[in-house]
Amino acid sequence: MINKKIIEKIFEISKVEEVISDFICLKKIGVNYKALSPFSNEKNPSLIVSPLKQIWKDFSSGKGGNVVNFLMEYEKLNFLESIKYLAKKYNIEIINYSNKKFINSYKESIFIINNYAKFFFKKELNLNKKSLFFLKKRKFNLKQLNKFDIGYAPYNYNKFTNSALKKGFKLKILKKSGLINNNTNNDFFINRLIFPIHSISGLILGFGGRSLSEKKNIAKYLNSPESEIYHKGNNLYGIYQAKKYILKYNFCYLTEGYTDVISMYKFGIKNVVASLGTSLTLNQIFLIKRFTKNITIIYDSDESGINSCLRLIDILLEQEINLKIISLPLKEDPDSFFKKKNYNKIINFLKKNTFNFINFKLNFFKKKNSKKEKFIFIKNIINSLSKISDLIIRDLYIKDLSILLKINESIILSEIDFLLLNKNKFKKKSFNFILNESKKFKTLIVLEEKLLQISLLYGNVIITSNNYIPLKGNKKITIIEEFIFQMKIYNFCFYLEKHKYVFNVIKKKLKNKKTFFFNKICYKDLMKLISLIDQYDFDFFNLDIKKISQYFIETLLRYKSYYISNIIKKKFFILNREKNIKNKNLLKTINLTNIKNNINKKLNILI
Repeated sequence: MINKKIIEKIFEISKVEEVISDFICLKKIGVNYKALSPFSNEKNPSLIVSPLKQIWKDFSSGKGGNVVNFLMEYEKLNFLESIKYLAKKYNIEIINYSNKKFINSYKESIFIINNYAKFFFKKELNLNKKSLFFLKKRKFNLKQLNKFDIGYAPYNYNKFTNSALKKGFKLKILKKSGLINNNTNNDFFINRLIFPIHSISGLILGFGGRSLSEKKNIAKYLNSPESEIYHKGNNLYGIYQAKKYILKYNFCYLTEGYTDVISMYKFGIKNVVASLGTSLTLNQIFLIKRFTKNITIIYDSDESGINSCLRLIDILLEQEINLKIISLPLKEDPDSFFKKKNYNKIINFLKKNTFNFINFKLNFFKKKNSKKEKFIFIKNIINSLSKISDLIIRDLYIKDLSILLKINESIILSEIDFLLLNKNKFKKKSFNFILNESKKFKTLIVLEEKLLQISLLYGNVIITSNNYIPLKGNKKITIIEEFIFQMKIYNFCFYLEKHKYVFNVIKKKLKNKKTFFFNKICYKDLMKLISLIDQYDFDFFNLDIKKISQYFIETLLRYKSYYISNIIKKKFFILNREKNIKNKNLLKTINLTNIKNNINKKLNILI
């Protein structure tokens, strides 16, 4: 066991505020410090650190205690592991550190094995000319290699295994660490450059290996398998080296690969981490949020890199991240880009090519020429805006989008409000969408939406139905003409202002042309209209033309039925208050009820 006096010395020298600030961003408030809890996804800071009492308390989770308690809770270390971490931080020597008595759990054993593996791989790197030549060619110097503990796994199937067994490590624990193949008992990493993956506190959690083989059937990158201490989706490459710089500059560069991080670090950008070649997870976002809410994505400029950025945008915005994106030149990745040009050229390029998410999407979608693609693009941006919870930030973005696309701010706001109102409610539906949706909140909004969508897409289709006679009496009336005529006769008003706007534009276009075609609306008007429609992937987008009339008639009748039902409810409310049998509202209510019943009869015939 560790000498009691050494433990007392460690407690005496350790400062709780210094240790905790290695993991999360602390802000001084009077004599204490305050921070967002790392144990819950809170918005208002509730973790208090007291330097005077040398304790901390997290009011969101109820956790608290001294400096060792924090390490045990945050890093999931046991008591001895926490003591050794503090001893290393404050340069306090622990006698008999390698004594077997300390190896009291699989977890601690894996940490020790990983540490041994780190030194083994680093030693092998210096013995292998091929790996050194590869690194020299990639312009990595000795300082960067040591900073990130880069090593080499030899082209030998059991060199590491034999070495570890000779040192006294058990085969069972070696397999649990992921450094030995469970089936063959051979080394897991063979002929690969090794990139150790550190925890925030500097412990080795696992390894990444980059193949030096020219064989095409071998995976270029290989990560340690999941273990008791390593979970790929919970960690970020470079976080240990970057954390103090992220705190210093209050923002973080996010990239994809190990070499991207090292190249940027060498260049002088040290507040950079990588997502370990995986899609960014919520746990990885939470890890960055412990230090900053400002993230700049810098991914490869190829199609997969751009698609990765586009997928990330909404996820990061939902987590209240202040997001920017750097667009690299074609066929460039961060690793190659930061090696080719001098400091001033790169700094100037970064200044000119760092965009907010709107401008990034605009640049990407500039290449889209078809109206359908532009329609999808506008919906995509508005959907991203709806993910921003901060109303001031969202409003600033809305102003930018309004200017860039020449769309009225009120239209964008209406669309966002509608998206938020119907969040998780309106998903893809079958042909019977309206029937199923009618029992839900705000049915009229849905019906209005569908009628406008049909009118925009199929307004010129002639109504053909044996069981439906248009009000105009004209057998060759189009969908859009019947829709406008019905709205006028019944004096219906749209529930949403944006729907009214779209309808008026359609009426104006119809007035100027004998027939109405979606693809003949001028581009400027089209941009305004499509920015107001709810879902671009509506279930009737590719509907058989023969079914359009039936669908439109059913939708129109349901709309009329629900609209009149709402009026009847209001009339009943007035009647209950006035209690006057001869009241005009009573006669109107009776009349409206008859109309509604007739509409429902028509619906029953159609169905």
